[in-house]
Amino acid sequence: MEVIMNTWRFRRQMTQMLTVVLVGGIAFLPPAARAEGITRYIKFSEAQQQMVDLVVHVNRSVIITFDQPLARVSFADPSIAEAVVISPTQLLLNGKEVGASSMLAWSARQPDQPVAFTVRVVADIEPVIEQVRRLFPDESLNITQLGGRVILSGTVSSQEVIERILPLFEGAGVKVVNLTSVPAEAAPAQVMLRVRVAEVNRRVLRDLGATYSLFNPLAPRTQNEAVVGPNVFNSPSARFANRPIGPDFTFSDAVNLFVFNPGTSLGAFIRALKQRNAFRSLAEPNIIVVDGQEASFLAGGEFPFAVVQPSSAGTSITIQFKEFGVRLKFTPHIIGDRIRLELEPEVSALDFSNALQLAGFVVPSLRTRRARTTVELADGQSFALAGLLSNDMTKISSKVPLLGDIPVIGHLFRSQSYIKNETELVFLCTTRLVKPLEPDEVPPLPGVESSSSGGLEGVFGHHVPAAAPQEEAPGTKSQKPEVEGEKPKNEKPKK
Repeated sequence: MEVIMNTWRFRRQMTQMLTVVLVGGIAFLPPAARAEGITRYIKFSEAQQQMVDLVVHVNRSVIITFDQPLARVSFADPSIAEAVVISPTQLLLNGKEVGASSMLAWSARQPDQPVAFTVRVVADIEPVIEQVRRLFPDESLNITQLGGRVILSGTVSSQEVIERILPLFEGAGVKVVNLTSVPAEAAPAQVMLRVRVAEVNRRVLRDLGATYSLFNPLAPRTQNEAVVGPNVFNSPSARFANRPIGPDFTFSDAVNLFVFNPGTSLGAFIRALKQRNAFRSLAEPNIIVVDGQEASFLAGGEFPFAVVQPSSAGTSITIQFKEFGVRLKFTPHIIGDRIRLELEPEVSALDFSNALQLAGFVVPSLRTRRARTTVELADGQSFALAGLLSNDMTKISSKVPLLGDIPVIGHLFRSQSYIKNETELVFLCTTRLVKPLEPDEVPPLPGVESSSSGGLEGVFGHHVPAAAPQEEAPGTKSQKPEVEGEKPKNEKPKK
């Protein structure tokens, strides 16, 4: 009997000592790993009917208390969380990494009926949420944590608010799903660039010349002298003599001075150049881009070329493509009421005179003209970017029929001439600040709504009048019902 009592006392002392050691070990854990004071009570009978979700934060602990003694516990993924039995009915659950794992627990009373749990380890974002609420108290922002992700929803005042909130959660190691919306008036500003890419024949322009009064609004001008018209292009030497501009005034300088002069018309200037066959439009794109983002435009094509590559069978030939044509890259920056543009125009053309022979293929080279500049102007202002020159030599042969084909003496009846063609590429650009329209602000298309007179507006702006009333044929009675006591209009009164 004494031996039994001593054995029972020894077991009780060992249980108490083990409990003290476990609790003491928890007390010496780092603050982030200590229990949060959250204790969940779980009944085995209820847990056997429905799977229980257990949520714990990373580097935090939760104490789970059961109504029956535990026999053993098993984790599917020990790297997500771990369980420490601190008493026959209590379990200490420690979160390690963000994720989810299943846990099985066996009761000492029913060892053949395990209970399944889902353990979800999530990041502790409560301090981050409190910081966001403190920094942006006026924002209608909803923050929801779903697994290892944070879902942001609601309406914020500007896109800048979201750009400041996202790094706070990403710094805590949490993936963010942004479902917020920004009001239309607070959306990022957008810039539309209307571009006209043209090629100017400098030889024709040099032959025509230009009056100094076109580009100098301070120069004296007679009353009958038009700013743009048939007399715009005169002999430049006489008009530019003893002038600050001089006879070597190029089209690049002329266009820039002209466009920035508010007293002249750019469209009239271009029409005057077209009438003289000195202006050829290549492309007229309209590009809209968000403030601070890069936009590009390409009018041209792609040419194939062969590339020889080593392979296991020796060498192999693959076909790649290279772009060429007229390209424009620009990045707008809105500074107050002004727009700063970073421009990079480029023009490239195929050059077969410097082509290469590669594996039986002819690979042409590219002649490229490229520039890079930065301009700043107000909304609605225009600017011109020129100076991309190209020089071509054209050979023209003429001969007397039959006589020019006679051997030896045929060259006496033939002549050759060379014409030097100089072309200059010009980018005429107009900037506009734009914003999208609300659905109720979109104007009706022509032909959708009737006009005040009952007709319809045609597709091309013409007016379709309403149908005229039909006249009654002679001898037919009117379909209008007669009113008693009312005399017909054509009936003469009796005398």
